[in-house]
Amino acid sequence: MRRTVQGLDLNLFVAFESLMETHNGALGSNRLGLSQPAASAVIAWLCDKTYVVASWG
Repeated sequence: MRRTVQGLDLNLFVAFESLMETHNGALGSNRLGLSQPAASAVIAWLCDKTYVVASWG
């Protein structure tokens, strides 16, 4: 069972941390064993659920 805070899957923050530490979607996703599209989907989901505006560019 996954721990949640008001429906937010805390396991997704592991992916967020990896992406923020590497500052690179490809490297962060590789570290997690995810594809780059999967890592992007994690970030998009977190942004949607936490109302964070992200700028990649």
